[in-house]
Amino acid sequence: MGHASNVAATINPVADIAAKVHAVGGHVVVDGVYFAPHGAVDVEALDCDVYLYSAYKTYGPHVGMMYTRRSLLDEVAHQGHFFNESRADTRLTPAGPDHAVIGATAGIADYYDMLHAHHFEESATPVDRMRAVGGLFAEHERGLASPLLEFLAARDGVRVIGALTADPAVRAPTIAFHSTRRSSADVYDALIAAQVSCGHGHFYAHRLVTALGLDPDDGVVRLSMVHYNTAEEVARALTVLDAAVANSANIPADLLSGALAWISFERGLMLKDAGRSSEALAAIDAALPRLAPPERV
Repeated sequence: MGHASNVAATINPVADIAAKVHAVGGHVVVDGVYFAPHGAVDVEALDCDVYLYSAYKTYGPHVGMMYTRRSLLDEVAHQGHFFNESRADTRLTPAGPDHAVIGATAGIADYYDMLHAHHFEESATPVDRMRAVGGLFAEHERGLASPLLEFLAARDGVRVIGALTADPAVRAPTIAFHSTRRSSADVYDALIAAQVSCGHGHFYAHRLVTALGLDPDDGVVRLSMVHYNTAEEVARALTVLDAAVANSANIPADLLSGALAWISFERGLMLKDAGRSSEALAAIDAALPRLAPPERV
């Protein structure tokens, strides 16, 4: 199962599912590729048997990362040289480890440690450092995703795939949508021309996109936020989308300006000494009108 959907962005209740699977003697394998960039992964809390993703998703080299519960690993037939059969670290690497790439993965921990040192003065264990940095990621990405979701939700003829909240407990900051007025390829072209990185298609969620009644080759437009994206980048995307998925009536100016103000404010969450102002939050929130929910999945 996926920890988070790569199109709907839904974060699945892995621990609850694992409990049900284990109750009938099954094993749970979790693909973390769309969750791992956005928060700390706790395999003990998830109670999964296997968790895997590619390290480039956590800002490392392009190499597979996999946790396997030791009791399950002991059941797996050895894949390497017979004389290494007792070694768990060679069990799944028949050609031997790629030492250079494995060595490069140490840079992931260095990067997270650097971010922790920048934002926090107190020392912490490696696990606590990872959790603290993951929390920063989640809050910054929430601030980036919120105005984009609000903007798309306000557009006639636009269908947002997944929940309409940027709550990091509910969804990853990967936002997929399609327009009933223009092809996803046309919207994609407009965004790319403005130097907004995005994609369109089915993103390997072929069954999901087909079930939505879409041509999987055209599929959905997908924009994904991570912690190093900026408010300016989201603002540029909003400007392009304002024309690319235009309503029969223009989007209210106060919603667009309020959304831009929100991302500008939320960007400060990643600055070391930034603080929250309840007055600013209230003012920005008041600028975003409450809209009737659009069609959703």
